[in-house]
Amino acid sequence: MSEELSRDALLIYLENLRTLETIKHESSLSYARVKADVDKNKKIAEKAKNNVPVEPQRAPLQEKDPSILIGCALFIIIGIVGICTGIEILVILGIFFILFGIAAIPGLISKSKNVEEYNLKVIVDYNSAVEDYKKKVKEHDRLVASNAEIVSRKEEKEKEFKKLLTDDYNKAQEQLDKAYSVNIIPMQFRNIQGVYYLYDYISTSNQGLSEALMQCNLDAIKQKLDNVIQLQGKSIIQQAQANVAIMKQNQQILETAQATMQNTAVAAKYAQIAAVNSTLALQLDSKQLAYQKANFWLK
Repeated sequence: MSEELSRDALLIYLENLRTLETIKHESSLSYARVKADVDKNKKIAEKAKNNVPVEPQRAPLQEKDPSILIGCALFIIIGIVGICTGIEILVILGIFFILFGIAAIPGLISKSKNVEEYNLKVIVDYNSAVEDYKKKVKEHDRLVASNAEIVSRKEEKEKEFKKLLTDDYNKAQEQLDKAYSVNIIPMQFRNIQGVYYLYDYISTSNQGLSEALMQCNLDAIKQKLDNVIQLQGKSIIQQAQANVAIMKQNQQILETAQATMQNTAVAAKYAQIAAVNSTLALQLDSKQLAYQKANFWLK
């Protein structure tokens, strides 16, 4: 029963549970951030890879219409033939045909010039488009290679980060399993929401564990607790890291309680709680936790 433990020991126990559950929670959140960053860069790389420059197509060139030139020449030839006959009516018609043929020549020259100018513009525009296309292809290849390097580097970092996170997560889970095995709190409270509620309730009141359990409908306040965890998670770990010296003092309290406890079963609980407290203090005191380095892995 929880009454077998002193209030101080119970609060130490619950605070350690809260810290361990928070390490797991923050580790999972940090990995999700790094994984999302990798996935985002993969999508960017895939989009850039598929954004292949379109090779330009040259517009069809216009051809000069020989029929107009032939027509002009034919009119002039007919006109000359008519004049050569010496017949008045044919001479008049011949002169008309020659003048008509000659009059059409400037228009023919103008149209021929327009065709040449159009074709020249088409060729110049096409050559410019080809040069621009080559530049785009070169930039596309550079971007694809750069994105591939970024994705590869981030995937390697993700693997390293996941390994470190998993190490912290598994250590926390191992200590939680040991702490929960003491059987102080009911099964339905052996989760992050449950220990947050219990520690907050007991540490801010004069009530004990029994009263806290009787007053709580965990399902009804789960969303509120999730919001609290989201807001306070990082600061709770930081506070625990700053208070390692206090944890070492707590270790003396637990070991003294164990030594003076006549009931061997209760003494065993004190020993288990003390062992978890000692291991957690070492974990918090030795280095930054992996999840606290997430920004490094996001670079």
